Amino acid sequence: GWIGSRFGRRAEPTGAADGGGAAASAELLRWLFFTTCFDADADRCAAASTALGSLLQCAAPRWVPSPDDVASALVLWGADPDALGGGGLEEGAEALLGGAGGAGEASEADLRLNLLALLDALPFATPHWRTQLLSSQDWALALLWRLLVEPHAAPALPALQDAISALIGPSPDGAASPLLGRGGYVLRAFASDLPCSSLLRLCQLLPPGHAGAALQASASLAALRMVVERHHAAPVPPGAAEADSAGGGSANGVSANGVSADGGSADGGSESAGAAALLSELQSLVGSVGREHRKWASHTAELHASLLLLDLAVSSHLASARSSAAGAASSFDALRPSLGLLKSHVQRIRGTYDYFGLECESLLSYLQNKLLLFCGSNGEHDGP
Repeated sequence: GWIGSRFGRRAEPTGAADGGGAAASAELLRWLFFTTCFDADADRCAAASTALGSLLQCAAPRWVPSPDDVASALVLWGADPDALGGGGLEEGAEALLGGAGGAGEASEADLRLNLLALLDALPFATPHWRTQLLSSQDWALALLWRLLVEPHAAPALPALQDAISALIGPSPDGAASPLLGRGGYVLRAFASDLPCSSLLRLCQLLPPGHAGAALQASASLAALRMVVERHHAAPVPPGAAEADSAGGGSANGVSANGVSADGGSADGGSESAGAAALLSELQSLVGSVGREHRKWASHTAELHASLLLLDLAVSSHLASARSSAAGAASSFDALRPSLGLLKSHVQRIRGTYDYFGLECESLLSYLQNKLLLFCGSNGEHDGP
């Protein structure tokens, strides 16, 4: 409290007369970050994290911990630099310590306290990353996103979600984040080796809200394709949505779920095109699973995760389409026959006591009913 009240306002630029204070504030912020990451005393670590977050709420702090600083701290705690996906993290870790040696002989339990304290301060740093890291926002999102499935970071899940929300949400002037249309691209870049259960959790644990739903839509579609391709020898032909988003976005600034880049609804024509593109992609993936259903007979747990990802992709689009023209939403009724055919395949390949096989069958019925109720409520037709 004393640090925040004493130095908080002086961290803002107030003219040349306060130049000494500004320099001290930068040093103070670095010291607080270092204390948060490496102090073995739980009380000092928590106090430093609170003070750091308080000072970072200024309009223009003199220093903000970057994604490289955060990743370097994780490397010093024993994280694999290759898993984090950043280049030169070992050198960055040495620079962070300033030649003071390693992170000490702290136990794993002690390091967990430092990790949680650092994550608690990140929601106050990520708003500044939007303006200071114009060329590396993908890397920043990947770092935060990867931590969502780390067991040691689980107690700080709300803070991580807030940090991601601040990174992908609209800026103070209302500008949309370019990351909204790049969720699938970013996910493929850092999660290609993760099991399907982790891919599912990465999509499920994204923050709530409009921007989070838009990111979830593109991410769940990419994750679904990743899981399906792992079980098929031949590549699955891309649907229109996958082809449009290969460069990290889609044509005319509309993502695959029919949501515009600002997280709102696009115009009627573009939204109908976005719905058609997503429907084409989902039909391609569902049809591929149906044709290769025998390969999933011993992998019904992965098939269940794939169907949950399918539900996320469809639900994200349907939620955004409620305020759109009926045709853009009701076109998804065309997916129901493919789901029905896949359900019949699952009934043939599942065992009598196959829990995940039974769950797949139940989930396919649920998805069919969801599409029937939603498409019927938009007045197109009631379906069979």
